[in-house]
Amino acid sequence: MSNCILCHSSSGLMLFKATSYRESSSGFPEQHYYKCSDCGAVYIAPTIDKSIISNRYRDANNYLGETFSNAVVEAYNGIQRIKHATQNQSYNLPMLSSAIYHRELRSIKPGKVLDVGCGDGHLLIELERSGWDIYGTEYNEVSLAALNKQYPGKFRNPESDFSDWYDTFDVIMLNQVIEHIEQPSELIKILLPLLARNGVMIIVTPNLDSWARHIFGRHWVQFWPPEHVVLYGAKQLKALLARNNMSVIRVQTYAEPGTDYGLSFRTALNLPNKTVSKSEKLLWYPVSLLGTFMLSGSQLVVIAQRNN
Repeated sequence: MSNCILCHSSSGLMLFKATSYRESSSGFPEQHYYKCSDCGAVYIAPTIDKSIISNRYRDANNYLGETFSNAVVEAYNGIQRIKHATQNQSYNLPMLSSAIYHRELRSIKPGKVLDVGCGDGHLLIELERSGWDIYGTEYNEVSLAALNKQYPGKFRNPESDFSDWYDTFDVIMLNQVIEHIEQPSELIKILLPLLARNGVMIIVTPNLDSWARHIFGRHWVQFWPPEHVVLYGAKQLKALLARNNMSVIRVQTYAEPGTDYGLSFRTALNLPNKTVSKSEKLLWYPVSLLGTFMLSGSQLVVIAQRNN
């Protein structure tokens, strides 16, 4: 058994064999999820070699199945379509992402924002419409090339040198990223110098304390090997930030009835994991919403600042 990814304790209790509802995650060695007896985090062991996971994120074939040059063109065209739609206010982010970031950023004067693991940049393009100066990091080479074609010099590989970005960003976002990181403290240490004075870090991650996790147990879809290597509740995320010279300003949770409830329900009953229908979402919406009011929503949001 490996030590806890979060606190490095060797005191862990095996919960269950790790399986994923995603076909793209098949073909890996058997892994197990453990619960740390000291900090309460749930983590995977053994983890997959970092180079294998990095290659999954950066591989052009995982993006569109095209040749690299054709994939970049297609990705760039997709960015142009999103950009055009946002400028004409005819494009909206998925409801959850939109709700989180428009709510959490509404009290902050638009400045420079960095999205760590930005994917195709759709969240940043939405924020650009609101006046934000957008930057991002991304492993996927197709997405990275397409974004830099649209926004030269503003998007980098996560393993780049960031010394020229020190004391730059008013907001750093980690949206569905921290649960993928085997050395989360190292990531925080890299990002911390990039925050401007009084800048904030917004972390969004699956909520280990959510009602969905308690209802569905091992069938909760956020137990996703080999990518989700550690899962956090508010206590664990606060402890991680405190160890890295950061203070938590606010903790919030949000509802996500489609994925966390709908797909988890399908997984528990061994049903096909197709797109969750509107009726299924409506079925789970009351439970999901109530969980949010009890700080047990599907997605955990923590906002923190660097200690001066």
